[in-house]
Amino acid sequence: MGDINSDALRRIIDVAPRSDVLLLDILIERLGILPVDGGSFVTPSLEYQQSSLNNTIASGHPISFGTDEHFGLWRTAADRLLSELLRAGMIERTAFVWIVFAERDENGTPMKAYRGKSIDTWNALFGRYHQYLADSGIRHLRLSPDPLADSMHKWGPEPFHYSQDAYSRIADFVREIASHNARSLKVMAGTSGAQK
Repeated sequence: MGDINSDALRRIIDVAPRSDVLLLDILIERLGILPVDGGSFVTPSLEYQQSSLNNTIASGHPISFGTDEHFGLWRTAADRLLSELLRAGMIERTAFVWIVFAERDENGTPMKAYRGKSIDTWNALFGRYHQYLADSGIRHLRLSPDPLADSMHKWGPEPFHYSQDAYSRIADFVREIASHNARSLKVMAGTSGAQK
């Protein structure tokens, strides 16, 4: 609901002091955005579509993912998020998953086009978004080899419903960051104690 209420950033900053890792995943961006009154935007996610606000707050034309217009707006929002995370002391604990749509499932079956676009097209569209975050300097996990889809996923087979292996690699990455951050805090605490 942070997207609909336009309070996601505030909520992230509120929990930053007691968070070990903030993991960003931009796959929801595939849905594009809808302008709403007041100059804000909402992602037409399943939560939005199922809410009482669906079709009541949109005030302009949909802005499709991958267009220059969408990327420009997304980049501005990403810069604001990264700036706020830096100010909140959370940037060192922030990472993102550079993950592509799966071309095949774990059985080798090719994934079908999604929303009228091939998997290759989707992956090409995501490229500049992922690269922008990588160029910002925040750490990231680029799954290689590319992930496989799960043909038996609880929400059905989609190119972004991954096999357990992909989720395990992401979980290992998060644990690695959390462990590194814990070691860094101990070193900092030891150093400050030695200076007293």
